[in-house]
Parts: sequence; structure tokens; C-alpha cells
Amino acid sequence: MNHHKNNPDGSFRSFPLDLPNKPKSLYMVVREFSSFKDILKMDPSRLVGVVFTTLGSIFLLVVMGLYWADQKTTRSSSKITGTVISLDYNNSGSSIPVIEYRHNGKKKILRGSIWSYPPSFEVDEKVELLVNNNDPNKVTMDSFIERYFLISLFGFFAVVFGGIGYALLIFMKK
Repeated sequence: MNHHKNNPDGSFRSFPLDLPNKPKSLYMVVREFSSFKDILKMDPSRLVGVVFTTLGSIFLLVVMGLYWADQKTTRSSSKITGTVISLDYNNSGSSIPVIEYRHNGKKKILRGSIWSYPPSFEVDEKVELLVNNNDPNKVTMDSFIERYFLISLFGFFAVVFGGIGYALLIFMKK
């Protein structure tokens, strides 16, 4: 595949597209630079590639940490059922469920943590809850939005930033 490049006299010349045979890891890219000055002298597209790949990696670590914490919490929790007794609304019309449940014979109230528009729940709807066996005051709604919203959000950023950064590192010449 040939691409064209402007010569100083305004004419075009063809040159083959140089693609590396083997993609470099982020470690190999960073290892090429001995000082911060070397990084500043780097081609801007490679610099953006390094920054985006680094951000993608950080987001991926956050996803792994959040997922690990969710799984740890889930393993040490018991499932119980609660009932949505009302919906609290904010000024923009978003709602959050207020759930009543019983644990160890005591009636308790839980407010959801994610606001939604339109409402995600209806009054009198049954909702699965996870009660931490070690600390019964730690209760989480067992719904996708409550458990995996942040994991999904940071996962999306990890894929976007990591993908763009990695593509820039692979396809940009030194």
C-alpha cells in the first residue's frame, strides 16, 4: 500500500507504508526514553499515544479494582428481598428508590445510590439486596446499575483511551 507525501517543491512522491512487524509494549516504548527531555522531543502523535495508553492502563487497573471489590462484597453477603416504598426526586426530575427491608427481624430503610430518569423502579416493586455478613449496615442493591455502573464507565474509558493510544503507537513511525 503506497501513500503520498509532499516534497518541498510541491510534487508528490510515493512511499510504502511502514508498519512494524511486532507491536511494542508500553514498557518498550517508555524504555526508549532516558529523560523527560526525550519525551518532550517526541513526535506529538507518539506522545499522545503514550499518554492515552497510560490513561487506558490506569482506567483498566481501576476497573479491575472495582470488580475485585464487588466480587469480594458479593461473596461475603447474603441476598434478601426489599420493597420499594417510595421514589425521591431531585430538581431535574431524576429519581432514586427508597427501599424497605427486614434484616434480623428489624425493619430498615435503604436509599439507592444512582439517580435515573426515567425512574428505574416502581413503588411496591420487589428488589434484591446484598447485606454484608460482616457489617449488616453495608447493604447494596443487587442490580446492574448499582453494582456495575462505575465498572462499565471506567471500562469504556479504558477501551477508548487504551485503543486510541495503542493504535497511535503501532501505526506512527518513529
